[in-house]
Amino acid sequence: MVPSYNFESHPGVPLKDHLRIVGRLCKDKARNIISNDDKFITTANIIGLTHDFGKYTRYFQNMLRNESKRNRELNRELSSHAPLSSLYTAWLINKYINDPFLTAASMLCVYRHHGKLDIRLGDLHCKVKEIVANNNYKKQVESIIENKDIINEELKDIGLYSIDEFVNDIDKGFNEVKKVLFNYQEYIKRDEDEINAFCRLYKILLLFSLLIDSDKKTASDVKEPDRKQISTSVIYDYISNIKRSNILDDLRSEIRNDVLSELERLIHNTNNGLPKKILSINAPTGAGKTLLSISVALRLRDELYRKEGKLYRIIYVLPYINIIEQTYDVFKKAFCLEREDYSMLLKHHHLYIPDSKDFNEGRISNDELLMLAESWDSEIIVTTLVQFMETLIGTRNRMLKKFHKLYNSIIILDEIQTIPLEYWRLVRSALLALSRYSYIIFMTATKPNIFKDGEYVELVTNAKSYFRRLDRVRYIVRDDITDIEKVVELVKTLLDNTNSILIIMNKIKTSIVLYNELRGELPSINLEYLSTNIIPKHRKARIDNIRDVLKNKGKIVVVSTQLVEAGVDLDFDVVIRDIGPFDSIIQAAGRCNRNWNNNEHGQVYITNIHNEGKSDAETIYGTLTIDIVKEILKKIGKNEFYEREISDIIDDYFKKVEYKLNTSNSSTSTKYIYAIRELDFSELIKFKMIKEQPKIPIFIEIDKDACNIRKDFINVMKINKDSSVYDNMYKLRSLRIKLEEYIVNSWKDLNVGNMDKNIEYIKYIPKDDIDRYYCIDTGLRIDSGDEGYYII
Repeated sequence: MVPSYNFESHPGVPLKDHLRIVGRLCKDKARNIISNDDKFITTANIIGLTHDFGKYTRYFQNMLRNESKRNRELNRELSSHAPLSSLYTAWLINKYINDPFLTAASMLCVYRHHGKLDIRLGDLHCKVKEIVANNNYKKQVESIIENKDIINEELKDIGLYSIDEFVNDIDKGFNEVKKVLFNYQEYIKRDEDEINAFCRLYKILLLFSLLIDSDKKTASDVKEPDRKQISTSVIYDYISNIKRSNILDDLRSEIRNDVLSELERLIHNTNNGLPKKILSINAPTGAGKTLLSISVALRLRDELYRKEGKLYRIIYVLPYINIIEQTYDVFKKAFCLEREDYSMLLKHHHLYIPDSKDFNEGRISNDELLMLAESWDSEIIVTTLVQFMETLIGTRNRMLKKFHKLYNSIIILDEIQTIPLEYWRLVRSALLALSRYSYIIFMTATKPNIFKDGEYVELVTNAKSYFRRLDRVRYIVRDDITDIEKVVELVKTLLDNTNSILIIMNKIKTSIVLYNELRGELPSINLEYLSTNIIPKHRKARIDNIRDVLKNKGKIVVVSTQLVEAGVDLDFDVVIRDIGPFDSIIQAAGRCNRNWNNNEHGQVYITNIHNEGKSDAETIYGTLTIDIVKEILKKIGKNEFYEREISDIIDDYFKKVEYKLNTSNSSTSTKYIYAIRELDFSELIKFKMIKEQPKIPIFIEIDKDACNIRKDFINVMKINKDSSVYDNMYKLRSLRIKLEEYIVNSWKDLNVGNMDKNIEYIKYIPKDDIDRYYCIDTGLRIDSGDEGYYII
C-alpha cells in the first residue's frame, strides 16, 4: 500500500534528506575527532542515519500533519519515534559492527536523543523487553512493514541496508539485541583503571553530543561558521605594548618570558607533541596569568596545527561569572575586536544570551545565534567551571550538545583551587582521561594537590623565586579580635593612617551587624556594603562606585562577604579577613596593595569572629578545615608574616588538607566514580558542580524597570503557540536573565514574600512591600528595622 504522503522528518523536510545530512555530519565530525577508530566513526554515521527511523510510521506522519487528535495519550506513544529507532539502531550496530559496548551506547543515545541520559547502561535490556511488550510499538512495526518497500528504497538511497531481515523476524532480532545488552559488560575489559572508565563514558557522551548537535542544527537549518586561524603575534604585540608602570609589571614580563621559553624547549625537544598534555602555570596573584595563558595556548595551537593539521579550540574556564565578563573584555581588546564576533570569541554562561544586533550586523537570527553559542561554535570560548564540568561529566541534553568541542581543544582552567575538596579525585581522573584527547593548562597562585608529581609539567620554572620576590602584603594574626565591637575599634584606629579598608566576614548576618555598627560609629565615612543578600543590580552599581572612590584616592570602608574575593578587581590599603581556608585568605589578600603601587606593605588582618560562643568560620567551613589553618598559623610561630613566605605556607597547608580531609577517598568522588565505572546515568544525573542548597529565588520589585521586566516575562510565558520553539525559548531566556538582576536567593523556610502566582518557581516581593522585607543598604530581611532576622 502506497502512503498518501511523502515521509517527512519535519514539516516540508523529506525524512531521508534529514537522515542523510545528520549521518554525514556525525561521520565527518567523528572522523575529524578520532581519525583512527573506524568502528566508532561507522557507529556515529549509523546513529545519524537511523535516529529518526521511527518517523517512518504512519502514526508519526499523521501527528506531523495534525491529522490525529483523538486518544491523545495513545497517540503520543504511537507517534513517538525514539524507542523504535533505538531498537533498529541497536540491531543494526550489533549485526554489522558486532561490538556489544557500541550496541548498548548507540541504543542509549538514540533512545534519549530528545531528552537527557538517565538510564543505567546495564538496564537497557529491560528497556528492550518493555518496548517489545508494548502493543503500541508492535503497531509501529506493522506500519513499517506496510511500507517497507518504499522505506527500503529511501534507506538504500542514504546508504543503509534493507530492513527485511529486521522486520521479517522481529522477535528474533529483538531477542538478539536484548541478549547482547544483558551481557554487554562481559565483553568490556573489566579493568580497575579509573581513567579507562572515564574514557568509556566519554565515548558515549561523544556519540550523544555528535548526534544531538547535528540533529538540532540540521532541523533548524543552522550552518556552523568556518574555522579561523588566529595570529599568535596579535596577542604578543598587545602584551608588548602594555605600558609598564611599577615593579609588578617587570615581574610579569619576566614570568612571561620564562614560561614561553620553557614551552619552546618542550616543543623542540619532542617530536610527537608535549611529553605531558597537562601543563601548570603556578604564579603569584597579579602576575598577569590571563594574558600569559592565552599566549601559551595560541603558541601551542600553532604547533599542533603544524603537526596535526587540526585547529584546536581554546576553552578558558573560570569559577565565577563576574570574572568571565572581565576576561572576555580583555580578550576582545587584545584581539582588536571592535564588535562581537561569535565565531572568533564567545562568552558562555547561564546568565548570558547573545543578541543578533551585536553580531555581524544582525545577519544571523537570535535563535540561530543561541544554538551556535550553546554549541560553542567559536575559536575561543570563555565559560564557567559549572558549564565545563557538567558537560564533561554530563547527562543533560543542553549541556551535552557541546561535549564534542572538548576534544581537540586546549582547555585553560583558571583558579583551579576553587574546585571543592570532595571533587578533587573525581576532577583529577576526569581531566587525566580528557588529556588523552586534548591539552589542559591549569593556573593558580595557590596550587592544590589535585594532580600528582609526574602527571603534569610546570611551565613556571622559577615559581618559588617569583613568590619570594613579591612583598606587597604583611599578614597580621589577631585572634584576640573575636567580636564585632573589636573589629569596629580596629577600623577606627586604622582610619587615622589609611584611606581604604575592606572587611570580609564569613556570614551575611555578621556582615550586616558590622555594617550597621560602623554606620553608627563613622557617620562621615564613605561606607559601602556588598553581599549576595543584595540584588545584583545594586551590587554592580556599588562595585563601580567603590572602584571610582579607590581610583580617586578617596576615604572608604567596604563591608563584604567572600563575594569580593571572586575576581573583583579592587585594590585596598588594608584588608580585614575573618579566618577561613588559607587559599581564601590569600585570595582576600589579593585585594590589598594589589598593583604594588604602595611602597609600604599593605596590611591583611586575620580575625576570629564568634557569635553565641561559636566561630563563624567553623560554621561555614567546618571545624577540621579551620583547625588545619590554626595549626599552620601556630607553626609559623609569630603573629606576623609576609607575602614572600606564602608559597611554602600554602604548600604545607594543602598537604595537610589532602591528608586530614582524605581527599583521595572522598565519599562524593567515590560515589560518582563508581557510577562512571557502571555507566549508571541514573546516578550521574545527580552530579552538580555546586551543591544545591534548600534555597528559593525571591524577586524584589525595587523599581519600575523590575515591574516591567516581570510583566514582559509573564506575557512571553503565555505567548501564542504559533511562535517557533527556539524563538520562544530565546525570549524567555533573555527576560529570565533580566529577572536575575532583581533576584536574591534565600532559604526556603525564610518567611519572606509569597510565591508568585504567575511564575511558579520564585517568590515575589511587590514594590508596596519593599520596606517590610528589603533594606536598600543591606538587602533581604524579614522584619523592618535593624533588629530584623537576616539570612545567613
